[in-house]
Amino acid sequence: MSFLFQANYEVSMQLKASAPGSLMLLGEYAVLYGKPALVCAVDKRITVTLTPRTDERIEIHSELHGHYATTLSDVTIEKPFQFVLGALKHYQTRLKRGCDIKIVSDFSDQVGLGSSAAVTAATLAAIITWLNIKISPLELIRQGRDVIRQVQGMGSGADIAAAILGGIVGYQPQPLSAEKLSTLHPISV
Repeated sequence: MSFLFQANYEVSMQLKASAPGSLMLLGEYAVLYGKPALVCAVDKRITVTLTPRTDERIEIHSELHGHYATTLSDVTIEKPFQFVLGALKHYQTRLKRGCDIKIVSDFSDQVGLGSSAAVTAATLAAIITWLNIKISPLELIRQGRDVIRQVQGMGSGADIAAAILGGIVGYQPQPLSAEKLSTLHPISV
């Protein structure tokens, strides 16, 4: 299984990770009650660039939502950066210093393409790359689902699975499983 998000180091220790938006094809309601769903990634992405700092400061910059600043010890989940802050909070005890996070999106968060899942997946990918943590795609899906549930109270994780695996994904929340199905052409929106 390979990750669809793209992560890479640059000379200045700048980490970039991106994840695609998604569309629910089947089971959008049923998946919230443990039933299977079919979800697909689309050709629009959210890119997160994480630059480590030498202090505890966290600065988030987004072309859609402006600027937000806090410190590592004061991370709380606040709109409009709740999913990025949720991902930081998920790894808060392992982070020893702050970072700058820049978010660039190919699509608005108002069009129903799973922007919350895409930004969560990309942020988690950047953080685990920074911390040099090796996890399976299924574990990353589980962590992304946990972050989304922490932020909004519920969530199936199907959109996270599509953001991480790409293509068309068969997803089952209980027991957790996600499988990328073969596809002939990318889904374009």
